Amino acid sequence: MTRNENLRLIWIALVVSGVACDGVGPGEDLVLPSSSSALVEDVTPVATVASRPITAFALRRSLAQHGADLSEKLDGSSKRDEALRELIRLEVLAQAARDAGFDQDPEIQMAITRLLADRYLNKIRELNPGAEIVTDEDVEEFYEAHEADYSRPARARASILFLKVEADASSSERDQLRREAEALRKSASSADAMNHASFAALARERSNDAASRRRGGDIGWLPAGVADHRWPGELTSSIEKLKREGDVSPVVSTARGFYVVRLTGLEAGGARPLDEVSRDIRGALQAKRERELADQRMDELTKRYPVEIDEQAVSAVGVRPESSPGLEQPPSFPIETPTGSKGSS
Repeated sequence: MTRNENLRLIWIALVVSGVACDGVGPGEDLVLPSSSSALVEDVTPVATVASRPITAFALRRSLAQHGADLSEKLDGSSKRDEALRELIRLEVLAQAARDAGFDQDPEIQMAITRLLADRYLNKIRELNPGAEIVTDEDVEEFYEAHEADYSRPARARASILFLKVEADASSSERDQLRREAEALRKSASSADAMNHASFAALARERSNDAASRRRGGDIGWLPAGVADHRWPGELTSSIEKLKREGDVSPVVSTARGFYVVRLTGLEAGGARPLDEVSRDIRGALQAKRERELADQRMDELTKRYPVEIDEQAVSAVGVRPESSPGLEQPPSFPIETPTGSKGSS
């Protein structure tokens, strides 16, 4: 095999590992140069294991992964030697796995296939950084065309005070709790209780709703006309009837007990402003363009690599009752610290 042919194979390997390839756009191929002397240093063997090389590129990447600053002179050779020993150990184990037939394991082959496909797509994205860029104009245009999708209903915020009626309570006990609720409503409606702090203190002291009691009775924002499974319909209907912040409802009777409600906030419905939704729009447009480019690339590739499906074989495939165990993570390798102790990478 000639030197140029060797370099072409090396270039392919580097493309697969995500290190080198020229710019490529939709409809173009990853172009392999006929030669590249700039790669010679990267692929120079620094060691071999049963004739399989460990390259300078692999050693340099291992050093970088362990935090070695390649722009500065390494402290002696300890970090470099440890990184090399790690690569040697990895290659020895990999060769033992190949000899044991692990490279023919369907799960491992599928994992490699997924890795190659993901690396290819990531490289396409890297080499076309402007292909999926969404501009401010794109966002504004989409917002104007879909403004109705970004509207929100009117909503109200309220605080509650709840007196619970036990399931086995008698009529007289229920009437007594109603009278207590009426007295609490009167207190909540008095002139000196129109501020939120006074109602919040009353709710913390008397309310039987544990979740809202800790927040001074606050139950947050409720959209108008939208059922909320957390609260009975009688309560949400009562909130919608309140028109001004600070208004207190009549006592609300439900199967579970009695509520006193204070309105603490009102917001009119309408379109959400662009600056509030622009990030969501940009993300959605970005994802859409990425899918479109991926689909376009896939259409082009399937013309080059024809697909045939055996429908009969597919229909015969079932799901096993037991799930197939996943691939284990590759082993981590000990890295000696300057003091000589060992730790996991």
